[in-house]
Amino acid sequence: MRYLSFLLLGLLVLLIVLVVRHDAGTVLGMEIGSFARLGVMAAFIAFIGIGAFRGTSVSKNIRHAGIWLGLAASLLVGYSYKDDARAMFARVAGGLVPGMAFTSHSDNSVIITRGQRGHYSVRALINDVPIDMLVDTGASSVVLSAQDAARAGYDLNTLAFTLPVQTANGEAFVSVTRIERIEIGSINIENVAGAIAQPGKLGQSLLGISFLDRLSSYEFSGQNLTLRP
Repeated sequence: MRYLSFLLLGLLVLLIVLVVRHDAGTVLGMEIGSFARLGVMAAFIAFIGIGAFRGTSVSKNIRHAGIWLGLAASLLVGYSYKDDARAMFARVAGGLVPGMAFTSHSDNSVIITRGQRGHYSVRALINDVPIDMLVDTGASSVVLSAQDAARAGYDLNTLAFTLPVQTANGEAFVSVTRIERIEIGSINIENVAGAIAQPGKLGQSLLGISFLDRLSSYEFSGQNLTLRP
């Protein structure tokens, strides 16, 4: 039983190495897929060897080894489809936790799942302050509600609301500003053109084109919006 524990520990270490090193593409100079196959084969041979050392019949060893090999293969298949699994996790998490942004470690892109009302909402950090925002490709810039702007450190008493804009509630006036920093997941954009709405004129802050155009790309696909830094 002690030998089997060592074998299971070895498989666990193999899985951890694959997860940690998947972005690098190599482990000890080997292509990561080859390293994984070598690890599984070594575990298979070790299992047969342990059985022979303990005097267990070869057929029984092979049967047990086949079970463990199947488990190891399942882990490798799951690893091969890690990006699909991440996308599925993003959809589930987005449904359970509205506004949650999920980062894909393969390219540092951020996945936002469409909410039940058909909108893409996300919790962003505006100058290090968490603010719930609505993605709006119809807005030319990032627009903060007066309440959110105050939380992010803007003094509303010093602002001049002189620029007229059209909103869902009709015409409103905003104050043009620059936003020091916007963070969403792994994405960090500084010095973003923005505006602050008059108090009471905007219910939820908008993540507009002035932020989206600073990305390398953004894509709507199915239920997901993918932001690429």
